[in-house]
Amino acid sequence: MRVTAWAGVAWAVVLAAAIPAAATQQYTVAANDTLYSIALRFGVSVDYLAQVNAIRDPGRIRVGAVLVIPNPRSGARQPRVAAASSGRPNSAASSFTSLYVVRPGDTLFRLARTHGVSVDALQRANGLTSPDHVRVGQVLRIPASPRDSQEASAPRSLPVRPSAPPAPAGEHRRPGPGTPSKARDLLIQRITGQAQDFVGTPYAWGGTTRSGVDCSGLVYALYSPYVPDLPRESYGQFTVGQSVPRAALQPGDLVFFSTYASGASHVGIYLGDGRFVTAGVRSVLIDHLEDPYWAPRYLGARRLI
Repeated sequence: MRVTAWAGVAWAVVLAAAIPAAATQQYTVAANDTLYSIALRFGVSVDYLAQVNAIRDPGRIRVGAVLVIPNPRSGARQPRVAAASSGRPNSAASSFTSLYVVRPGDTLFRLARTHGVSVDALQRANGLTSPDHVRVGQVLRIPASPRDSQEASAPRSLPVRPSAPPAPAGEHRRPGPGTPSKARDLLIQRITGQAQDFVGTPYAWGGTTRSGVDCSGLVYALYSPYVPDLPRESYGQFTVGQSVPRAALQPGDLVFFSTYASGASHVGIYLGDGRFVTAGVRSVLIDHLEDPYWAPRYLGARRLI
């Protein structure tokens, strides 16, 4: 997520005109602003600010761009992309793949047809009592289509693990992340292979399927079948597993970077030889730790398996 930032100025102006004035205000991006600092200043979430302004990459906002700032006191509901603190999202939100900001002329029927889901599924995902009541500027959860659900469930089947030899009498072993074993090696090969299969998948804020993913969504899609209660967002993922020195990186380790916000705001999956796979600005790609953009932003690594 390279920080040369942009925002949809025309889209922001349309939203500002379409959403009631009491619910919004406008802000012109100044030098050294980040979406995180703007969200903090106005008391809204980064996720919501990005969605309302149609910003695909929160690390890319342009100086001089005019952003629509939703009023947190207006009653508008801010979307929660990350799972709850328990690590277990509720059933209504757990299967949505992306967020969508309602535009002038949109209807629930048209959105359902565009995204390949039923009107009923859209209503259930967003708690709507009537398909006729959607408003411009409203942020909707787009549930996974039947095809996406099949794809998302495919990598969740656990591999058949060979039975481990019994521990000697009186000794109780509990392997931790990184414990050498043939089963672990096969699993890491599978995960890194699947990660590379995602290359070219479009970037989608909040996505976790082959229809579209963000950086932490890619990690979540591949590791959650094997890591109980894995957090959905990168900050939480940075707290799981064990810390790994850079010199000891192995394929399958998660590598973290401080990009559009301080801390672990970006994550990738290490492949070896300095390469890692991650969701870039437009799509999933393979990059290098020594790249001039990533090298100074490297934060650390974690080993989950």
